[in-house]
Amino acid sequence: MSDRVACTIIAKNYLPQARCWAESVRRFDAKTRLVVLVVDQDFGASWPDVDGFGVVGIAEIGLPRVEAFLFRYDLLEVCTAVKPWLLAYLLERYDPAIVYGIVDGVWWTPCNPSRVWSGGCSATHNKAGATATFSFVGTSVSWIGCRKGSASGTADVYIDGVFQQRIYLGENYPTEGYQMTVFRKDGLPYGPHTIKLEVVSNSGYVVVDAFDVR
Repeated sequence: MSDRVACTIIAKNYLPQARCWAESVRRFDAKTRLVVLVVDQDFGASWPDVDGFGVVGIAEIGLPRVEAFLFRYDLLEVCTAVKPWLLAYLLERYDPAIVYGIVDGVWWTPCNPSRVWSGGCSATHNKAGATATFSFVGTSVSWIGCRKGSASGTADVYIDGVFQQRIYLGENYPTEGYQMTVFRKDGLPYGPHTIKLEVVSNSGYVVVDAFDVR
């Protein structure tokens, strides 16, 4: 599978047309990942890849107040208006700059839309040894996550392979919260770098919401 992602937005009665679209793309490009967003509210959650493409329900992309959003527009307008949320979802889920390492066959949860994340999704893991490595170009990088009692995972942070700090994400009210900068490194020489997070706890979750580069 390549880094490219192609997507389209449909109502569920257009799934046969989506299959035709996927078959047409596959004739010329067998590597691009294909994603279909179905905007019907009763369609349910994401499906696994079927017929050569992944199917995503509208509730999965971090759209605020889905019912009110759908009430406001007709079908054609909805398929246009949801594009920013779909693109943010795809960037969060498939950004090739982030490489997730698994442990014991357990994958990172690639898109958890259940909270107010910066781009609508986050990745989570709770098994020691799992890693998330982000490649970037700049002089500063921040790991955006969350600090909550229900998260409370622990991860070691490495910059360019050098250990920096062990981060514990547990926090209680009133200092708990989402979209929080849990680690920041400034003063790097301008150029390509990597930041790697390695889960070191088997209890609680380590959350990767975003990385901020300067």
